[in-house]
Amino acid sequence: MREIKIWQMVLIWIGSIFLVLVGDIAYSLYSGHMEMNDVMFEFILPLAVLIPILIFGRVNIKLLSERWRNFKGIVSVKEILIVVATQIFLSIGISNLSLGFLASTNMSKALEVANDTFGNPTTNKELVFFLISVIILAPLLEEMVFRRVIFKRLNMKLSFITSAIISSAIFGIGHELLAILGAVIFGVTCCVLYKKYNNLLVPIAVHFLNNLIAGIMLSVNYFNGAMNEQISVITDYEIKISFISGIFLTTITMIIFILFVMKNKQYLKRDNRNLEVPSL
Repeated sequence: MREIKIWQMVLIWIGSIFLVLVGDIAYSLYSGHMEMNDVMFEFILPLAVLIPILIFGRVNIKLLSERWRNFKGIVSVKEILIVVATQIFLSIGISNLSLGFLASTNMSKALEVANDTFGNPTTNKELVFFLISVIILAPLLEEMVFRRVIFKRLNMKLSFITSAIISSAIFGIGHELLAILGAVIFGVTCCVLYKKYNNLLVPIAVHFLNNLIAGIMLSVNYFNGAMNEQISVITDYEIKISFISGIFLTTITMIIFILFVMKNKQYLKRDNRNLEVPSL
C-alpha cells in the first residue's frame, strides 16, 4: 500500500465529509425530500472516505492476495478468538462500571446516555445498511486510518506506547461515551497485533469479528423491539449490579490484556526500517 501521511488523511477525511454534506443538501433541494437520516449518513460517509483511501493508497487485487496469503500463513486463530472475547467482555465491563458510576453521581446524565438512540436503525432497510457499516466498512476504514496511517506514521518517530495511545485515543473519541475507554484499549490491542504481524488483515479480522458479534446482538435487540426502548429510571439494584459486574469483568479482562501486551513486548520496539516498508 502506498504511504499516506497523516495530513493527507486529514484532507481526504475533511474533503469526503464536505462532498457528502454538499451532495446531501443538493439532493434534498432537488428532490424535495428530507436530508438523509443518521443511519444512512453513517453508511455513506465511511464509504466516501474509504474509496479515495483505497485509490490513493493503490490497494489492488495483487496486494490483497499477497497479504491474504501472508495472513493465512502467520495468523493464530486461537489468539484472535481470545483477543476478541477479551475485548468484548472488557468493553461490557467498562460500560457497566461507567454506567454505574454515572448513575450514582448524575442520574439525569446516565438516563440521557442510556436512552441515546442516535444511529440506531428503525426499519429493516436501515438495519441492513447499519450492519454493513458496522461489520464491514468500520473495520476496513478504521484500521486503515488509525492503525495503518496514524499509528504507523507516529511510530516512525515515537515509541510504541506513545504512538498506540495517541492513535487509539483519537479512535476512541468517535465512540459512544460509555464505550470510549473500551475503544481506546481495543485500539491499543489492534496496534499490538499490527506491530507484531506487520499485516493489517490481522487487526481487521479482530475488528470484524468484534463488530460481527456486536451486530448480531444489536440485531437480536432490534427484532425483539428492545433496541430503541426508553427507560425512565435506573434503580439502586441495577446500579449495584452494574458496579459488581463491571468491576469483575474489567478486572479479569484487564489482567488478560496486560498479559497479552507483556507476552508480545518483544515485537513492540520501534524499528523504522520495518515501518518504512510499503505494506498493508
